[in-house]
Amino acid sequence: MKRIHDSLQRIFQRHRLVFWYDATGEWAETFTAYPDADVAKLTVAGNEFGTKVRIVRDPNPEARFLIYVPTARPPDADNWLLDLLLQGYEYKADKASLALQDVGLPHEFFQLAEDHAPYFASGKRVQALKELIGKDDQSRDVRLKMMAVLAGTAVEIDALLLHFLKANPEDALIEIDPVNECLQSSALEAPFWKEVTRLFGYTATAPALRDFAVSLFRGANPLDDQVALHPHAKVFLQRWKDSQAYSVSFREWSRHMERELQIETALGGWDERKSLGGWDTFEVFEKFTLLRLCQSFTKGGLGRRPPCGGAAAPRLVLAPAARPRLRRAGASRGAAGIIGVGRADGGFRGRRGESLRGELVAHRPGVSPLHVEPAPLRPSAGDGANHAVGGKILRE
Repeated sequence: MKRIHDSLQRIFQRHRLVFWYDATGEWAETFTAYPDADVAKLTVAGNEFGTKVRIVRDPNPEARFLIYVPTARPPDADNWLLDLLLQGYEYKADKASLALQDVGLPHEFFQLAEDHAPYFASGKRVQALKELIGKDDQSRDVRLKMMAVLAGTAVEIDALLLHFLKANPEDALIEIDPVNECLQSSALEAPFWKEVTRLFGYTATAPALRDFAVSLFRGANPLDDQVALHPHAKVFLQRWKDSQAYSVSFREWSRHMERELQIETALGGWDERKSLGGWDTFEVFEKFTLLRLCQSFTKGGLGRRPPCGGAAAPRLVLAPAARPRLRRAGASRGAAGIIGVGRADGGFRGRRGESLRGELVAHRPGVSPLHVEPAPLRPSAGDGANHAVGGKILRE
């Protein structure tokens, strides 16, 4: 009863005429007990004309009336009080209507309140939603704000996805889907995936977070042309990768998908005339790009001198390293790391001719260090510094 009385008081702050139709008469006692002395309570029972005269002739133009009608609302053509009803507000005491009144939404959102009734059972959630509601909100906007309240994120699908993707990809295979865990109790998981489809072009008979992640990474893989998502998918992926708060989860999902989609195996059959372009979705793409670069050096493709006569053949090996160390007299960094030229004495000459010795470590944000170790070369006649590109490329 108190909830209804509080709801009526909030309504009277915006309206002076409030009509309350009660087909079953179950709210008669609650109507009678309404305590506001500044509101005139009128009961309509065959006295429509008298009720209208009472309201219209009241000397106070600001007078407030609660008009209780213990019947269902009649058709407009038969409603003697229709003109007053259209000036005022029709109050409903069912749960959905009470929820709308608590949030401050008009009756046009009645179906939304019914569809997501469990959400409105929490006063804390209702208050949080009320603070987000705008006067021009449509049902889609309201649902998105409800999702944001439940997840504790900003009001946007990208923010919700980043929040859900924080889950470890290994756990996502066996645990409850984070989307369902958060939104299912309020029947908001279907509207969520509808918004994802609209933005990303992702479709599935039974949408799920892991399935979405697979589609996202396949769409960002130039080796796979079977998945075509909307351009927003690439924007989202870049935001995820660059985010300070979520970059760790990106690397976890990227490593997981690299294994699951067998990216390294696919690269083995990649046409060497083709390029990966600007894609760096997977760590192995970085390895592959650096390997291609080093192969170009061995072929003299970047203007270097070919190995001198009698020099050992270059060795390019991908293998784990113990730990990163950096000792250098000077070096030049390329886009993918430090490039060195092997010397017969076991040292290196950098791209600007500096002398280097020991292990070289190329640091790049988000990528494990790359170590370049010298390969021994046989001395031969020449300038005393028999140069050849060589060494082992190691990733920690």
